[in-house]
Amino acid sequence: VGDAFNINLEKVAEIKPDLFVVFFDKYVPDVEKLGIKALYLKDPETLDGVYVRILLWGQIVGRQGEASQVVSSMQRRVQAVQARLASVDKGPRVFHDTGDLWTTGPDTFVGGLYTMLKAQNIAQDTRGWTQVSAETVVARDPQVIIAAYPDASRALRAIPAFAGLAALKENRIVTIDPDLPSVAGPRVAEAVEQLAKALYPTLFPEVQPR
Repeated sequence: VGDAFNINLEKVAEIKPDLFVVFFDKYVPDVEKLGIKALYLKDPETLDGVYVRILLWGQIVGRQGEASQVVSSMQRRVQAVQARLASVDKGPRVFHDTGDLWTTGPDTFVGGLYTMLKAQNIAQDTRGWTQVSAETVVARDPQVIIAAYPDASRALRAIPAFAGLAALKENRIVTIDPDLPSVAGPRVAEAVEQLAKALYPTLFPEVQPR
């Protein structure tokens, strides 16, 4: 049926789905003109929003019980992390790098996870996703760099100005699966655990990095 950006409406009409989920609202009228129900939902912006979305899908596919179990499991895992951080007043300075120094402000889903984990996001004064300068990174000296792309350590160490960063000197560049914190689904609980491990390795020794 095409991809997230280009829908093959003829194919959609051919298969006649009971429900067609779209990633952009501009396709809703086109799909509905075919006599097919279309569903567009904005991505959740909070953990509670993720829970609500999973429960909604449980209703849509008639699996409410299983959806409730998934949500309950996620909540227990997240609450366990929060309980272990209860004594933490202020976490380390963190830079979330998705490549080419693109990072997140506190108002995104990923940024909200860092707030929940009590980390000091060096991009706290930005909004949305933005590209920061190397000078800004140096001035704010992150203690932990969490990179959502492969070979980040080599790429960051290749920037001469970064040689004095606390994160590089202490070898605290952590590479994570970019989908973990950004895809609003059941694996978000794992994302919380992985980020907590990266920020507070001594508090979460049992969490295995992926």
